[in-house]
Order: sequence, then structure tokens, then C-alpha cells
Amino acid sequence: DSPNVLAVSAGARHWPIFCNLLKAARVSGPMVTDAHIAALALEHGCRVATRDLDFARFEGLDWFDPFVS
Repeated sequence: DSPNVLAVSAGARHWPIFCNLLKAARVSGPMVTDAHIAALALEHGCRVATRDLDFARFEGLDWFDPFVS
């Protein structure tokens, strides 16, 4: 019921975006999950609210820290 929230799932462009993020940001280990979230957001044109500064590694990702004005 929140107009600012959108549930997304992996589409046809997800895998190429995801693989590109893994390579470009040299991602491994626990950050693979972050890359997956970033790829979903990029694929669907979404903005990510997170306190995790690691998301700055993903070029083109629109993200923000919801606790910083």
C-alpha cells in the first residue's frame, strides 16, 4: 500500500547487468548480494535506500542513505 515501494524481479536484462557489475566493481564474497540488488535496481530504474556505503561502487546506481538529509 506504499506508493514509494516497488517489488521487482529479475528480467531479461538482469544477467548481463549483474555480470557487468561483478566485473566492473571487482565484486566477490558477501558483496555479490549487493551486486544482485544493484542489478535489479538498474534494470528497473529504481532508487536504493541503504546505509551500506559499498553501494557507491556500482556505477550508475541511484542510491541514498535514508538517514542523511
